[in-house]
Amino acid sequence: MRPTWVLLVLITAVTACGNGPATPSPSPPDTPAPAPSALTTPVPVTFAEAAGIAERAAQGRLTDLQLYAAQPPAVWLAQVLGRDGRTLTGLRVNAVTGAVSGEQMEDPEELTTATRRLAADRIGAMGAWKAASGAVPGAWITAAVLEETGGVVVWEVEAIDSTRKVRKILVNAATGATIVLARDARPALPGGSPARP
Repeated sequence: MRPTWVLLVLITAVTACGNGPATPSPSPPDTPAPAPSALTTPVPVTFAEAAGIAERAAQGRLTDLQLYAAQPPAVWLAQVLGRDGRTLTGLRVNAVTGAVSGEQMEDPEELTTATRRLAADRIGAMGAWKAASGAVPGAWITAAVLEETGGVVVWEVEAIDSTRKVRKILVNAATGATIVLARDARPALPGGSPARP
């Protein structure tokens, strides 16, 4: 079975922490991109804007949105389940221009997982963004991924706080309740300040 880009990106994000910036791949969305820790500057297209662009482009609901900016152009990688519940689309949203490219994903297991998780999601990506922004005031949201933790569907949100440290926030997808996890040891946005969410 072919692994999906989402799983590879998560693995890349875990293994790249503290190892310096990774090099982005110009290949299609099923190839892992560099880890979020590689951010160097704020981007003009915010999380909220990229979420709207991705959902409109794929005509569905977002299950994953992550920013990658190891080298220009920075991109938001998105995964959207179509309204019909039968198509899963991987998209790249240019974080400077908002231009979109993407392709339909063919992994039936990933489609089933996304469908099951979205069935339990009552707040959507924008609800997760709002809840995480409220839990860590002034934070710049750089990722939100719909996952399951201990049998509960949650949005795993990554944000850069006012001290330029990466924060992890779990947002219950049914209720919007948040849990802010301890600060990550790695700094973010060297030489810059948090951008608008």
